[in-house]
Amino acid sequence: MGRALASHAPVRKKDAGDEHNYWAGYAAALGGLLAAYEVSFEHKDSRRAAMEAVSSETSQAVVLALAEAPATNAALARALSVTASATSKILATLREHGLARILGGASVPARGARKVHALTPLGTWVADRLGSDAKENERTATKQQAG
Repeated sequence: MGRALASHAPVRKKDAGDEHNYWAGYAAALGGLLAAYEVSFEHKDSRRAAMEAVSSETSQAVVLALAEAPATNAALARALSVTASATSKILATLREHGLARILGGASVPARGARKVHALTPLGTWVADRLGSDAKENERTATKQQAG
């Protein structure tokens, strides 16, 4: 709505005394403000959806492993002791939610297990969030053991 309002605001004329110019500028400013709010809201929604995409322990482990270094499906499956099918589904979900991408180029193999995956900036944000949550859980457990 804000973008539509901003795009339909009349163009301001040079005559500063014209009341129409005041309201046109006001509508343009209000449209810009609403558009910025919408973008901010969309940003929060994408982060919420990203965190929901990594709700399982295995998907969280995949994100944290990719935060260490880019890896193939087969390498992730071996490192996490899960099936290649499970990591393949997780990687597809991560790509769908914009958390991971395939590192491309002319040398990308046709077979899926050999494609190297890396985190996107949103995926890195999720990994940082998961890492800080894990550290907080460790601190809480240490305090409970000491107390």
